[in-house]
Parts: sequence; C-alpha cells; structure tokens
Amino acid sequence: METAIWIIIAAAAAIIGYVAAAVISKKNASSRANSILEDANREAEVIKEKRILQAKEEEMKILGEAERNAGQRMQKAQAAEARNKQGITDGLEPLNARQSVLSARNSLMT
Repeated sequence: METAIWIIIAAAAAIIGYVAAAVISKKNASSRANSILEDANREAEVIKEKRILQAKEEEMKILGEAERNAGQRMQKAQAAEARNKQGITDGLEPLNARQSVLSARNSLMT
C-alpha cells in the first residue's frame, strides 16, 4: 500500500512539474516574443529614420541642382538680353547718323 502512495505522489509530482514547466515555458515564450517584437520595432524605426534622411538628402540634391539650372538659365537670359540691347543700340547709331544727315539736308533746302 505504501508503494501505491509513493506512486500516486510521484505521479502527482510529475503532473505538477509538467504543468509548472508548461506555465514557465509559456511565460518565457511570451517574454521572448515581446523581446523580439521590441527589437523588430526598434530596427524598423532605425530603418524608417534612415529612409527619411536619405529622402531629405535626395531632396536637397534635387533642389541644389534645380537652383544651379535656374541660375544658368538666368545668366543665359541676361546675356541674351545684353546682346539684344547692344544689337539695338548698334543698329540705332547708323540710323541716328543718317537721320542727322537728312535733317541737315532738309534744313539746307529750306
């Protein structure tokens, strides 16, 4: 009879041990899962920040390039305007001289 009691105690201890091990294992698994999720969230945040930084750098590069292009176009437009003004002025000088000659002739004729 005493042997039966020891067998029952051993079986109860085994069941209690199994249940305790299962509960502890579940807690550890849950804790490990939370740890993995936290690590993944931190890594995702780092990746997100890197991507944002890369996008800002790309934006600065594009804006700089656009400003350089706009400056070059402005210089070309100013140079063309200066050439046009010079061309008009150069073209007016002979006309002004001719008009002066014609005015002088008209005044001599009258």
